[in-house]
Amino acid sequence: FLGASWFFTRLPGMLSDHLNNLRNQDNTSLRLPLLVAAVDLPVQLVMISLSGNNFGHYFMAALPSLTVLCAFFFWSLLNLPHKRQAAVWAAVLALPVLLVGAAAGVQKDRVSEDRYTRLLAQYVQSVTRPDETIFYWGNLVPLYIESQRQSPSCFYFTDPLFLKGYTSRQHTVHFLRELQSAPPALIISSAGVERPLILRDDPAYCASLADMQTVQALAAEQFHTTKFFIPEGMPEVYAWICANYTAEEVVLSEKDNWVKTIYHYTPQRQSRPQADVR
Repeated sequence: FLGASWFFTRLPGMLSDHLNNLRNQDNTSLRLPLLVAAVDLPVQLVMISLSGNNFGHYFMAALPSLTVLCAFFFWSLLNLPHKRQAAVWAAVLALPVLLVGAAAGVQKDRVSEDRYTRLLAQYVQSVTRPDETIFYWGNLVPLYIESQRQSPSCFYFTDPLFLKGYTSRQHTVHFLRELQSAPPALIISSAGVERPLILRDDPAYCASLADMQTVQALAAEQFHTTKFFIPEGMPEVYAWICANYTAEEVVLSEKDNWVKTIYHYTPQRQSRPQADVR
């Protein structure tokens, strides 16, 4: 905490002093990257905050500026009159970053396998061909790798389709066109209030799902809350899935009570006799 406080209280003043020194020396090769980084960093932070989300990968955009500023900061430390004190402060400030980075690297270097994902992938492989696609209505992206099946859509997980302030009809229309052009053999549901998948058991009512008010009423009844987000154009996706897919409850593990709702591609099931619908 003391190191961080010292860092943030001293950094602006040190940057200002170095900018003045570089200006007086007319050393453009050193002054230009520092000026660019000092201006770019706050701009990047503002751009990152515009979406209202705090995803870690958003901050990658600020890494170049942070790298330049940190380089100048440690360079300024090493140029202090008291070399030993400068080296100590440089080590103290750098050590937490190095330790956290090393720990994260060691963790990511270990190959791990999730039993749930493996069981689900084995089921997918048992009922689909290698040339068929699947879609996971959720965010279990490793399933595609584990099952060796591809997604028919650029939205290989559904979280981006339910982001307020981002998702629009343009995205949902594109998503529906991708599904229609290459229907996945399976749609594996991990739906919930964060990413609703509103369908009807009776195929005769599938067409009604294209209406937003109908879908919102069904979602409120299903989740017992109104705190859900259904983007514009998503009801048409629901209607198409309802009309072309049949639900099955698959028991992945009786011991763990893992039951998954999986939708099988059954084209135009609304036109089939009721007896044929499982």
